Amino acid sequence: MKILFDNLLKGATFSSINASANYPVKNLDDGFLRLRYQANVTGDSVTIITDEQIALNSIYLSYVGNVNDISISFFAGDAIQLVTLGPMVATGDGNIIVTGDGSTMHFASGPSDYFTDYAGERQISRHFEMITGVDKITIDLLGDNPFYIGGVAAGLAEDIPPALAAWDDTYNDESAVSRSSHGQVQALYIEPAMAYTFSFEGVSMSDFTRIKAAAQAAGPVPVWVTFFEDTPEAIRPGYYQVAMTGAMRSAYTYSFQLSFTEAK
Repeated sequence: MKILFDNLLKGATFSSINASANYPVKNLDDGFLRLRYQANVTGDSVTIITDEQIALNSIYLSYVGNVNDISISFFAGDAIQLVTLGPMVATGDGNIIVTGDGSTMHFASGPSDYFTDYAGERQISRHFEMITGVDKITIDLLGDNPFYIGGVAAGLAEDIPPALAAWDDTYNDESAVSRSSHGQVQALYIEPAMAYTFSFEGVSMSDFTRIKAAAQAAGPVPVWVTFFEDTPEAIRPGYYQVAMTGAMRSAYTYSFQLSFTEAK
């Protein structure tokens, strides 16, 4: 499991060549992922300029729809290209993305089980050896007209120790429902948010302190999570609120739970 608690692209300058006026590229920096960037063409290039040089080992792209090819490049200034990830190419069945650059990529794709109004979109996370001095990122996109992305985040993701094999897998349904005494039901459907709880035991004091401090600093602000690095299809990587509960110390190790609630 990896968690990106601090998105270092917040407040960066986003620009693109072919963004739709109704879905501008600045939406990639918005806290609401459904407020998406969209291009009504078959190709576009997004440029992200940070205020200062940053170090990265992860990048996330959310709600990626109708995109068939993505290449992501990291620069130190305009002249020095540090790393290029990709191209990531979607296969014809929409379920597999392949890459030849040797980095680790995690993805989930549709048709979706609970994003029923956005079937087929992907949540993508990529993790790689840390690179430093980054102040410019370009994302080159090819896809069907129109294609879109719901949000982008990058930074230094925290490694989380292995959780116990069993976890809670449920959803939060906040739909408004009224029921009469005679059994008539009226409901205002609201798309449920997925919710997961993982348990951890035997965690070292240093790891516990690191994770607790990061979760405390994030508070209710959503973070970016890759749950399973080897089998990402089990739970899609994405954007979640996180809370630590039930922390207990036994000698020099800790046990606790991390709860994740999907944010959109």
